[in-house]
Amino acid sequence: MFTQTETQFSAVMYTKFRAEKLKNDQVTCRSPQTINNTIQFLLDSRSDLNLIKLSALKYDVLVYGKIIYQLKRITDQCVQTLGSAKIEVEIGNDSRTTEFHNFADLFFLEGDKITAITAVAHEIRTSDAVRPIHDKPYRLPAHHRQEMSNQMDVLERDGVIAPSDSPWNAPLLVVPKKPNINGKVKYWICVDFRRLNQVTIDDAFFLPNITDILDQLGK
Repeated sequence: MFTQTETQFSAVMYTKFRAEKLKNDQVTCRSPQTINNTIQFLLDSRSDLNLIKLSALKYDVLVYGKIIYQLKRITDQCVQTLGSAKIEVEIGNDSRTTEFHNFADLFFLEGDKITAITAVAHEIRTSDAVRPIHDKPYRLPAHHRQEMSNQMDVLERDGVIAPSDSPWNAPLLVVPKKPNINGKVKYWICVDFRRLNQVTIDDAFFLPNITDILDQLGK
């Protein structure tokens, strides 16, 4: 059985394959188990809420002998489904066949734990003559300070960052994102590393030219 998280993931992963928004397109999925039947559904993508018009939910649906009852109201939850199958999804001339839930670990959904690795230690090289740069924090509005504190708590909880007593320090900036469809504004927490960049020793190895790489592949 698909869980609600897997159902939401299927919609999110499918939008990864398409550059444009789906909006009110009619989506058709065909399953090998139902050769003579076609299941049609509406998909409202790229929003914080899963919105489906109540007028589109006039009847209860029978799938593989199990009844999926119509929604009683618009909620912020995913639509629950029963069973799983390999399906072909078509919108216009676009077609892609895949088992969405097999790749759930490759996509990040809101609320998922942020991951990090410790196998490699990143090193920023500076000249021995450079004294550590320790800039004082920028002055921020109260609501920006609260937002920064909340996000830092999440990053520390997930093991992405840890307390440090380094002599180096760079100030933080709180940058607003574009408001979502509900007008809610979220924020990026950015570190101002401009002074550190000025004293960083650049890597001597340059990225190869993409044209040269393609020429070598052709041979």
